[in-house]
Amino acid sequence: MKILIIGNANSFWIKEYTEYILLEECNEIFIASKSVINKDFKDFYNKHNINILQTDRGTFLFDRIPKLKTLVNMFRKVKKEAGNGMFDVIHIHSVPSNFMITFLNKFIVRFGKKIVCTYWGSDLLSKTREQLMKAIPCLDKAECISYSSDGMDSYFHEVFGDIYNEKIVRAKFGISIYDVIDEEKKHKTKDECKEFFNIEKDKISVAIGYNGSLRQQHLRVINELSKLNSDILDKLNIVIQLSYGLTCDEYRQNIIDEISKINVKHVIINNFLNKDESAMLRIATDIFIHAQESDAFSASIQECVYAGSILVNPSWIMYKEFDDIGIDYIKYNSFDELPMIIKDITDGKIKISNNGKVRELYKKYSWNAVKEDWLKLYK
Repeated sequence: MKILIIGNANSFWIKEYTEYILLEECNEIFIASKSVINKDFKDFYNKHNINILQTDRGTFLFDRIPKLKTLVNMFRKVKKEAGNGMFDVIHIHSVPSNFMITFLNKFIVRFGKKIVCTYWGSDLLSKTREQLMKAIPCLDKAECISYSSDGMDSYFHEVFGDIYNEKIVRAKFGISIYDVIDEEKKHKTKDECKEFFNIEKDKISVAIGYNGSLRQQHLRVINELSKLNSDILDKLNIVIQLSYGLTCDEYRQNIIDEISKINVKHVIINNFLNKDESAMLRIATDIFIHAQESDAFSASIQECVYAGSILVNPSWIMYKEFDDIGIDYIKYNSFDELPMIIKDITDGKIKISNNGKVRELYKKYSWNAVKEDWLKLYK
């Protein structure tokens, strides 16, 4: 089977999807993407003969117009490869809601025998109805449309109604770090994981968000934590991971400036983390504060809970997946509740343990557990 993935080959999730879903099933894999920067990813793609159709390399005629250059390069390279045989499947990951989806519909999907569209989360949940409607011509041509969570299902139907019901396949991204967390726990203690990130082992580590995106609302959370008295702050070590998702250095500096105003130990993680390091960070996290406006049951949240963190989650984001298997976590209705919640956890008034339940996460959400759902898209 010859498959073309439309997506960013630098994305952890494109690499994971390729590794755990496609490698054993496909003879030829192509990814239309800008050049791969991460050395480990590049080595992986080269080792497994995965072809990157580099959309930022090729014609020099439009160097001063990057968007146009990307489109021209993608069209030329996809068309050229299709000349060696049509793609059995063109799979659009993280469905765009701008000019790109119009371009894909008019110029790219013609080279595939079958079209699949997969929404990841924010590409659906953070967009307006008007933005999402731009994808209709492409969705009409697709044989399958996939997404993962109940929240995504609800919003998708709110926007598009029932017209695509027969095309919908529910498929979740799997989590490979579950196994890595288990392995790290065999060889390292929580204190050793904390020391690796310069988190003081005698303090309670509190992570704010899981990437550098504005959607994590770091500044609002920091503002609330600043209201804690010094006795509580002295027991905490704030952890902010900005390894990816950051769109501008100004926001990074704003975060640093605001957290520096509080007399609290803090660690900013800027470097990209490999799987072992990501697993260690999850183990090192005592409390995870989630503050996005929407979320599609992200892997980072699952990993933290699996590793033993106490999840503090907004009530406007409902995780039916956790509720169905009895995972305990704290819900808050407004940001001003956060100081008291953190104080109560720190004082031992709130105690949560999911040790006996997290194996259910593995059984339901590891790559092995979700693989068959993804393969349905290609049958």
